[in-house]
Amino acid sequence: MRQKKKKTPKSLSEKEKLSFLRNITAAALSKNAQDIVLLDVQDVVSYTNYIMICTGNSDRQICAIADEINKEALKYGEKPYSIEGYERGYWVIVDFIDTVVHIFQREPREFYNLEGLFAEAKRIELDIKNQRKQK
Repeated sequence: MRQKKKKTPKSLSEKEKLSFLRNITAAALSKNAQDIVLLDVQDVVSYTNYIMICTGNSDRQICAIADEINKEALKYGEKPYSIEGYERGYWVIVDFIDTVVHIFQREPREFYNLEGLFAEAKRIELDIKNQRKQK
């Protein structure tokens, strides 16, 4: 019996990737994610190209943000390679291979300070209306 070859997902073009980042950011905002930061880490790390960091106020909100991001990603044919921390909702990591999303509660975000860890990374500014600013 012949085995079927698994289809490998096609990579998004640079224009599609920016649209993807814009839309997953908007998805996070639709669930009231706060303090969203997008980093281009291609010149900093070897395991991913982009990192998105945002904050939620509770475990339920963090899981809702992750769910909404996943729903939006599916529109691009992007499925997470892995999701970590969803059961606890304290710090959820959604790994799309070339984009890694970190959704934190405020205390662990401040403690782990990923923005400081990746300080030399380029920040990506996307034109997204009504992005909530840090309180």
